[in-house]
Amino acid sequence: DVILGLVSSGLHANGYSLVRSLVAQWDLDLAAPYQARLRRTLGDAATDALLTAAPQESMATLGEVLLTPTKVYAKAVLAARAAVGRSGLDIHGAAHSTGGGLPGNVPRAPPAEKAARVDPARWTLPSVMRLFGALGGLDDEELRATFNGGLGMVLVVPPAALPAAIGALGENGVEAIVVGEV
Repeated sequence: DVILGLVSSGLHANGYSLVRSLVAQWDLDLAAPYQARLRRTLGDAATDALLTAAPQESMATLGEVLLTPTKVYAKAVLAARAAVGRSGLDIHGAAHSTGGGLPGNVPRAPPAEKAARVDPARWTLPSVMRLFGALGGLDDEELRATFNGGLGMVLVVPPAALPAAIGALGENGVEAIVVGEV
């Protein structure tokens, strides 16, 4: 089976205790331009790359980025399950990334006798996670454990179900990326 990562809309419910403490520690102005904060913390090259991946953040304030609404996947996952079912297959597992991030939740998606292998190089860590990781001195592994790592949920599907699942998710506004395998 393959593991599909459902791209998150931001932090969702992950890591806000850390975010609040870093906002206070660094005396961050939530009304300040997000792009300027990124440039001061991450530098021009990293900021340009991150904003190319998320252009909607280029004119936002830090507060607006932090308050990006959580993407709810229920309708899209139900549509994906129905689409996969029409081909005689089914979704074999699912896991959200809240409470433990990716490392704490992805292993619960495949059957108990199997293991999940996920390759973080297959998707981009969101800019807000890069920013707070830099401010807090967190490496990428810790960012994926503290935050959602850019994936709000994963689905385990048979390879033959990929086109139906990805198509249905996309039709319902959810970008899905193959991020690993079982």
